[in-house]
Amino acid sequence: MTAPDHDAGDDGLPALTADVIDDDELLADAVDAYIAANPLARERQAEIDFRREVLRLLPHDTDGMTWGYFVQLDELVNERWADLALDLVRLGYAAGKSLTGVGP
Repeated sequence: MTAPDHDAGDDGLPALTADVIDDDELLADAVDAYIAANPLARERQAEIDFRREVLRLLPHDTDGMTWGYFVQLDELVNERWADLALDLVRLGYAAGKSLTGVGP
């Protein structure tokens, strides 16, 4: 199922409407679009991707337990930051709404 199109702002990023804020998938897409549009975030992602590839090519322990543990830890860190990003956007949206009485 594809997400419905939502109006983009002048910067080309998805508008943060109440519908987007209430939908985890749409909000994650909006956060991803912001990250992709941010030069520093793109630079850091390229460095992360490079280092992950180097790690993947390094010799692993014979039983795979250490590597598996590292991968699980990496996934947990990524999930935590993704969840926090959504929560922070929702917090900012709610703060703007409480100041103005309407969603930004």
